[in-house]
Amino acid sequence: GTDDGGVLSDSVTIGNSAPSIASVSISPDPAYVTDALGCSYTGFDDADGDSDASTFEWLINGTSAGSNSGLTSGFEKGDTVKCKVTPSDGTDAGEPATSPEVYVQNAQPTTPGAALTPEAGTVETLFHCELTTESTDADGDAITYERTWLVNDFPNPGTGSEFVLPSQLVSDAEDTAARGGDELRCEIRASDTADGISAPALSNAVILGNTPPTGGSVIIQPVVAYEDTTLTCVADEATDADGDEITWTYQWLVDDEPVEVEGDTLTGEHFGRDQVVTCVATPTDGTDAGEPVASKIPVTIQNTLPSIEVVTLSPEQTNRPGTFTCAYDGWSDLDADAPEAAYTWWLVGDPDDTLIEG
Repeated sequence: GTDDGGVLSDSVTIGNSAPSIASVSISPDPAYVTDALGCSYTGFDDADGDSDASTFEWLINGTSAGSNSGLTSGFEKGDTVKCKVTPSDGTDAGEPATSPEVYVQNAQPTTPGAALTPEAGTVETLFHCELTTESTDADGDAITYERTWLVNDFPNPGTGSEFVLPSQLVSDAEDTAARGGDELRCEIRASDTADGISAPALSNAVILGNTPPTGGSVIIQPVVAYEDTTLTCVADEATDADGDEITWTYQWLVDDEPVEVEGDTLTGEHFGRDQVVTCVATPTDGTDAGEPVASKIPVTIQNTLPSIEVVTLSPEQTNRPGTFTCAYDGWSDLDADAPEAAYTWWLVGDPDDTLIEG
């Protein structure tokens, strides 16, 4: 309590603390060979407040492949990629953390190009679904192409050919046949050997034009005709590729000269004995007319037998030297021939009549 003793001291050096991180991840996930991969981590912690000097290591199928935060090459379809991050403050390194593995997926082929030619046609036109731009495959896989034909946006299954007649297609699930006025397109998809399928390439649209009726059979009835006969032109058997209803228009010809008569009938007002009558019928679907069809067999107008209304015998009686006179009245002949009669005499007897010769 009277004198102070000596002063004693010692020093302590505070050591560096290694940092730590919470988690590591790779983006994008899933990944493709065309992607640029990025490695990121969270939760860097350094007790000393030192700066982050963490390092990266990429692993492809377990083999070291890079030390940057990004990876743009060296991996391909089917590889597994990991990123390992070692936390560091520049003095000491902490415990490394590794990301979940990312599987490099099969890359889909690029979208091809498609065009429909010709740019106009009907259901009987042969259309071509043309590949205008080929697809590429980042994995180097072989590429094949599949085509689908669409009518009014309805896909026709099983119609993958490069060429098609629209008459072979349908426009809905009820199998309604394609027809004039429908919209035609084709679609092309690219496929690779690993079942990768591209986005569809849709062609330009073509509105199908109308198809006129074709064919047909025309006959005139009856085939044996006289001046008092009414002739009928019978037309049938034309077809329409669009399924339109078919009607007919008619042109009558007498001795190859047109007759100004509409309709499918012709009366004797327009023809006479020995004249030749033909009918030409034209099928139409209401939009377009087809090719005219002439009657198979022209009809030649036959001679019409004349008639008389009354035959008289005078006098009513005479003696043996007397003379009977046979006369007629009411001569009629549609062909306007000059009257000409032939006479036959009969002797009326009992029980039979007898023809008088001469």
